Amino acid sequence: MTDNPRGAMFRLLVPNQHSRVTYAELFFDLVFVYAVTQISHTLLGRFTPLGAIQVTLLFLAVWWVWVYTTWITNWLNPELTPVRILLFLLMLGGLVLSTSIPTAFEGRGLWFASAYAAMQVGRTVFWLASIPPHRTLVRWNAIRILVWLSASAVFWILGGFAQGQSRLVLWTVALAIEYVSPAVRFWIPRYGPSTIEEWSVEGGHMAALDRPFLDGGRAIARYPEPHRRRDIFDRQRHRPEHEPRLSLREAAENPEYRRCRQPDQDADRIPSHQGPVRRD
Repeated sequence: MTDNPRGAMFRLLVPNQHSRVTYAELFFDLVFVYAVTQISHTLLGRFTPLGAIQVTLLFLAVWWVWVYTTWITNWLNPELTPVRILLFLLMLGGLVLSTSIPTAFEGRGLWFASAYAAMQVGRTVFWLASIPPHRTLVRWNAIRILVWLSASAVFWILGGFAQGQSRLVLWTVALAIEYVSPAVRFWIPRYGPSTIEEWSVEGGHMAALDRPFLDGGRAIARYPEPHRRRDIFDRQRHRPEHEPRLSLREAAENPEYRRCRQPDQDADRIPSHQGPVRRD
């Protein structure tokens, strides 16, 4: 096995060839698909202006921790055991993060904040420790990111201890720090801003990791609402005795049933029953 000039933990880049997405990375993506579904359900339960602001903040946080992790796996090699262990630990943190989303602004705020901060800071520390000494520019880049994420982690934890609007304000400050940092190229005293030469991102690998989110979104969008799927069968169950009941085949051929399986129809407009459909 040849030595990797980029570092023992880093992916070995092959010209004109994209790095393979590993199963561990796909499992990590599924955890965050679950987080997105948790966010959507939370929004349905808090469909108010304040609830929309809170859910937007949570979504931006989940999206950002996924982006940073994708960056790391774009550089490190998940086929190696230490990197794979890192991914599984991040999955565990992602599950804690996801299950805390519905009550993140209530009783489980500290759980959400602790999981988020641990994932952001811990992953960056691992990346920094994996960089070989001769790659000075990359090491400086990791130090810059670690400083910014550590600063935001303080506000995440403080927000976890706070209550009410104070939590929203502190978490907004924490999220603003993380989103401003790339815009100023992670500038810190002594090290200055990062440069383009310090970043080596493989676009094909990043695009492949986006697919689980797109496929998950399509599946959610196409899945018929439960009350619309049950509607026609509920009405069959409560039909007066003198009216004939539809068989399963007739029900499947009923235009109402077909309409209730179309996700582009308005969920609130359920057509009234027009009687059994019979073929000539």
